[in-house]
Amino acid sequence: MLVRTRGSKVVRAGTNGWIDDGDAAFSSLMVWRRNAGVDTYQSLAAAGVGAIYTGSVATPFTVKEGDETAAQVRSTGLFLTEAGAVGTTQQVDLAMRSATPTAPNAPSLTPVLLSDGDKSVT
Repeated sequence: MLVRTRGSKVVRAGTNGWIDDGDAAFSSLMVWRRNAGVDTYQSLAAAGVGAIYTGSVATPFTVKEGDETAAQVRSTGLFLTEAGAVGTTQQVDLAMRSATPTAPNAPSLTPVLLSDGDKSVT
Protein backbone atom coordinates (compact mmCIF):
# COMPACT_ATOMS: atom_id res chain seq x y z
CA MET A 1 0.00 0.00 0.00
CA LEU A 2 1.13 3.52 -0.67
CA VAL A 3 -0.24 6.66 0.90
CA ARG A 4 -0.17 9.89 -1.05
CA THR A 5 -1.79 13.28 -0.83
CA ARG A 6 -4.22 14.61 -3.38
CA GLY A 7 -2.33 17.27 -5.29
CA SER A 8 0.63 18.80 -3.49
CA LYS A 9 -0.95 19.60 -0.10
CA VAL A 10 1.27 19.71 2.96
CA VAL A 11 -0.04 17.22 5.52
CA ARG A 12 -0.08 18.45 9.13
CA ALA A 13 -0.81 16.19 12.06
CA GLY A 14 -2.75 17.04 15.17
CA THR A 15 -0.91 18.09 18.30
CA ASN A 16 -0.51 14.48 19.46
CA GLY A 17 1.78 13.37 16.60
CA TRP A 18 -0.88 11.17 14.97
CA ILE A 19 -3.00 11.73 11.87
CA ASP A 20 -6.45 10.24 12.50
CA ASP A 21 -10.03 10.93 11.46
CA GLY A 22 -10.08 13.91 13.84
CA ASP A 23 -7.50 15.71 11.67
CA ALA A 24 -8.37 17.48 8.42
CA ALA A 25 -5.35 15.86 6.71
CA PHE A 26 -6.80 12.36 7.23
CA SER A 27 -9.38 12.77 4.47
CA SER A 28 -6.77 14.11 2.02
CA LEU A 29 -4.67 10.94 2.18
CA MET A 30 -5.30 7.88 0.05
CA VAL A 31 -3.98 4.33 -0.20
CA TRP A 32 -2.62 3.20 -3.56
CA ARG A 33 -2.58 -0.51 -4.30
CA ARG A 34 -1.14 -2.14 -7.39
CA ASN A 35 -2.37 -5.63 -8.17
CA ALA A 36 -1.40 -7.32 -11.43
CA GLY A 37 -0.39 -3.93 -12.85
CA VAL A 38 -3.75 -2.29 -12.06
CA ASP A 39 -3.67 0.77 -9.78
CA THR A 40 -6.55 1.47 -7.40
CA TYR A 41 -7.01 4.20 -4.77
CA GLN A 42 -9.13 4.28 -1.64
CA SER A 43 -9.46 6.50 1.40
CA LEU A 44 -7.58 5.61 4.58
CA ALA A 45 -10.90 4.86 6.29
CA ALA A 46 -11.98 2.49 3.49
CA ALA A 47 -8.57 0.75 3.74
CA GLY A 48 -9.09 0.25 7.49
CA VAL A 49 -6.32 2.65 8.56
CA GLY A 50 -7.20 4.21 11.92
CA ALA A 51 -4.20 6.47 12.54
CA ILE A 52 -0.72 7.19 11.19
CA TYR A 53 2.07 8.22 13.55
CA THR A 54 4.08 11.12 12.13
CA GLY A 55 7.30 10.24 13.95
CA SER A 56 9.89 7.99 12.33
CA VAL A 57 13.44 6.69 12.61
CA ALA A 58 16.11 6.66 9.92
CA THR A 59 16.29 3.23 8.27
CA PRO A 60 18.47 3.72 5.17
CA PHE A 61 18.24 0.81 2.77
CA THR A 62 18.79 0.47 -0.98
CA VAL A 63 16.41 -1.71 -3.01
CA LYS A 64 18.15 -3.11 -6.10
CA GLU A 65 16.85 -4.68 -9.30
CA GLY A 66 19.91 -6.37 -10.70
CA ASP A 67 22.67 -3.75 -10.69
CA GLU A 68 20.26 -0.80 -10.72
CA THR A 69 18.83 1.05 -7.73
CA ALA A 70 15.03 0.69 -7.75
CA ALA A 71 14.37 2.65 -4.54
CA GLN A 72 15.92 4.16 -1.43
CA VAL A 73 14.20 3.57 1.90
CA ARG A 74 14.77 6.67 4.06
CA SER A 75 12.76 6.21 7.28
CA THR A 76 10.25 3.93 9.00
CA GLY A 77 7.27 4.73 11.23
CA LEU A 78 3.99 3.04 12.14
CA PHE A 79 0.24 3.09 11.71
CA LEU A 80 -2.73 1.51 13.46
CA THR A 81 -5.65 -0.22 11.80
CA GLU A 82 -9.26 0.13 12.92
CA ALA A 83 -9.01 -3.51 14.06
CA GLY A 84 -6.13 -2.63 16.40
CA ALA A 85 -3.27 -4.13 14.38
CA VAL A 86 0.02 -2.29 13.94
CA GLY A 87 1.73 -1.81 10.57
CA THR A 88 4.79 0.06 9.36
CA THR A 89 5.15 3.13 7.17
CA GLN A 90 8.23 3.95 5.15
CA GLN A 91 9.47 6.98 3.30
CA VAL A 92 10.72 5.59 0.00
CA ASP A 93 12.33 7.45 -2.89
CA LEU A 94 11.46 5.51 -6.05
CA ALA A 95 13.76 5.48 -9.06
CA MET A 96 12.25 7.03 -12.18
CA ARG A 97 12.49 4.91 -15.31
CA SER A 98 10.99 6.37 -18.42
CA ALA A 99 11.67 6.43 -22.14
CA THR A 100 10.83 10.12 -22.16
CA PRO A 101 12.55 12.78 -20.04
CA THR A 102 10.72 14.24 -17.04
CA ALA A 103 9.11 17.63 -17.63
CA PRO A 104 11.04 20.46 -15.93
CA ASN A 105 8.05 21.47 -13.76
CA ALA A 106 6.88 17.95 -12.91
CA PRO A 107 5.91 17.57 -9.22
CA SER A 108 8.27 15.70 -6.94
CA LEU A 109 6.61 12.84 -5.04
CA THR A 110 7.79 11.23 -1.83
CA PRO A 111 5.63 8.17 -1.27
CA VAL A 112 5.07 6.68 2.16
CA LEU A 113 4.55 2.93 2.13
CA LEU A 114 2.17 1.28 4.56
CA SER A 115 2.94 -2.37 5.16
CA ASP A 116 0.31 -4.58 6.72
CA GLY A 117 1.69 -7.86 5.49
CA ASP A 118 0.06 -7.49 2.05
CA LYS A 119 2.67 -8.96 -0.29
CA SER A 120 0.78 -8.11 -3.49
CA VAL A 121 2.25 -4.61 -3.77
CA THR A 122 4.95 -4.20 -6.41
